[in-house]
Amino acid sequence: MSCAISIGSALLVATLRAQTPGIAWRVPEELNAEDRQAILDLARRTGIRDPQSLTVPMGSACGLVEVESRPVVGGNSVLSDILMVRRVIAPGCRQLAPGQRFQQERNWIAPLFASNPRKRQRWRIRDGDWHVDVELEAGVPYGDAVTVVHAIRGKQLVDRRPPSREKSSEIRSIDPSAIRWVRTGRNMDSRRVPIPREYEVMTGETWGDWLTVRIRDGLVELHNHGQWTP
Repeated sequence: MSCAISIGSALLVATLRAQTPGIAWRVPEELNAEDRQAILDLARRTGIRDPQSLTVPMGSACGLVEVESRPVVGGNSVLSDILMVRRVIAPGCRQLAPGQRFQQERNWIAPLFASNPRKRQRWRIRDGDWHVDVELEAGVPYGDAVTVVHAIRGKQLVDRRPPSREKSSEIRSIDPSAIRWVRTGRNMDSRRVPIPREYEVMTGETWGDWLTVRIRDGLVELHNHGQWTP
């Protein structure tokens, strides 16, 4: 009986520890309390002392889990640390190369190399008391990102979609708080030259909206809009 009580108490402690308040768990339900605690312990051993979220990245073939620290804000810059972990043995995961450095906690492993762990930089875009933290691809000026986000939040996009697309999706339903990326545009003009001040915008963590927008004559034009899924 005492052994059963001890085992039950240990499981309860593990469950309570794995459900640490303030951490967002965006992971499959099959990750039990022991898995979650192992991931947290592994992250803290590799320098992420204050985890904020755990997420399965889009397109992960072997069940990777991304652990992100609570961000540090300095002006408009928002910096956090990212660690990718996976099970020691899992379908779709390559074996570690000979001599590969790693940390292990029970059945979870964190391969250690130049980009793991890594820094993530986002940029805070404000509108009064409201804000959103957005990743900007190299080549996207902060001022242009502000203009685009404010236009989406203020429902001021000018619809320039072709007639075949303009009724296919509702542009006023976009949640500005879900914007995650602003990237340089991939469209080319007739000379195969990138179109100036054209950007791709993505919302959501595991699914969301994508938009192609262009800043012209002080307005933000919408040229394409759809939804993405992994």
